[in-house]
Amino acid sequence: MYIYQVAGGPSKTASLPGAKTCNLPQIAETMKLNLVLESNQQNWSLEPNRDYVVGRGSDCEICLADASSLSDRHLKFSFEAETKTWHIYNLDSSNSTSIGDLQIADRAINSSTTIVLGGEIVMVATPINSELAEESFAANARQAKSLLGRFNLPKWQQGLIAGGSVLVLAVGVPKIFDWASDFNTLHPIYDENKFGYINRWGVAIEPQFNAATQFSEGLAAVLVGQKWGYINEAGDMVINPQFEPPRGRGSFEGFRGFSEGLALVNVGNKWGYINKKGEFAINPQFDGGSKFSEGLAAVSVKGEWGYIDKSGKFVINPQFSYGDRFSDGLAGVRVGGKRFGFIDPKGKFVINPQFDSGSDFSEGLAAVSVDGKWGYVDKKGKFAINPQFDRAYSFSEGLARVRVGNKWGYVDPGGKIVINPQFDISDYHNEEGSFSEGLAAVSIDRKLGYINKKGEFAIPREFDYAGEFRNGLAQVSKEGQNFYINKKGKAVWKQTEKR
Repeated sequence: MYIYQVAGGPSKTASLPGAKTCNLPQIAETMKLNLVLESNQQNWSLEPNRDYVVGRGSDCEICLADASSLSDRHLKFSFEAETKTWHIYNLDSSNSTSIGDLQIADRAINSSTTIVLGGEIVMVATPINSELAEESFAANARQAKSLLGRFNLPKWQQGLIAGGSVLVLAVGVPKIFDWASDFNTLHPIYDENKFGYINRWGVAIEPQFNAATQFSEGLAAVLVGQKWGYINEAGDMVINPQFEPPRGRGSFEGFRGFSEGLALVNVGNKWGYINKKGEFAINPQFDGGSKFSEGLAAVSVKGEWGYIDKSGKFVINPQFSYGDRFSDGLAGVRVGGKRFGFIDPKGKFVINPQFDSGSDFSEGLAAVSVDGKWGYVDKKGKFAINPQFDRAYSFSEGLARVRVGNKWGYVDPGGKIVINPQFDISDYHNEEGSFSEGLAAVSIDRKLGYINKKGEFAIPREFDYAGEFRNGLAQVSKEGQNFYINKKGKAVWKQTEKR
């Protein structure tokens, strides 16, 4: 987390979550925001439970003599190791900082509103209007330049970066705030026959891969030639390409990303799990597998599915004809290729096999089918919404997509239809058509747009394909050309050539 200095007398504190080891972030400035981050390659080793004074004076623990915007004794800070709390004291009554029209002096520094600038940068600016801050950074991020400092982080893995008129506290995990990490999330693109990645303000990793997947836990699987490896968010190959493309019955969905620190990979048509160093935590030995979820992963051996823990030990022996991931403490399984029920993490049936089919639990309910009709059960197996739909999908953001006849609509957890069935059957993937970030992609007359939770079109129907929104962006296509749009429907990236 990065925290701007605050002005005005009493100490300001911010409680921070525990940090993990990560690469030190790069600090950049944007000219329009009047951030004076003067180049200074000093090294500081910071200790907990100790006061540090920042200023131009030679008696300061962190002396930036050439930082013209600092006073001799500008401010003081300390880190209380026991409570993991920062204490910030203003030592100069003239201190004041603003970003454009966003006045941030005299504001608490533990604001939940954050801004990301650059590959691993989080700035807590306490803006009055987060959308205004977002637009300002997005519009000017390409002007970002200038690095500031290197740091030797002690065991508590937190450091300080100071310069110009800002104080910045750097924490070992750049993605402490969801809003902040979401703002800088990378999205795969396909351009000129290669895959790369963009963020909200343009191309972040140039197209160079034969295939690319979504980032998950800071890494993304990419295909180089005929082998898969993993890159970080800076585009560095951190796990060399060495894994084979999925063949046969393996789960490609599971292969795509890290989950709970492990990723499913294929070697010799057998599946195993690697850690983020590329080392096998569980050797390739399974015929198929899924991502880890709630500490367990479904794997198949000779056509039967069971569940392993992160050591690779079977917690639930292979016995099912299919097994879903655990969600809300339960996993859907199929017995004998026929009936579908739900088990707990010990393998005990909580909801006996009695359904024709079913989905994961989401928001306390699971979609299940009986005699060709779909409804929703709670975690005790009781119908919360009786079977009545021709198809039903999981709840997302309080609404679930259901089909009545040949039209799709949306129901709430009480079974009330809140958006009447009116949308066409389309070539939906499971997640498309579900609400994400307040919007859902729907189709009428073979053109897709996005509706809000009132069923109103927030983005008009004009696309041939429309994916779900992820961290503020959605992939769409129109007349053979791929785009990424923001939630206002504005294109933030366009493919240079039509496919």
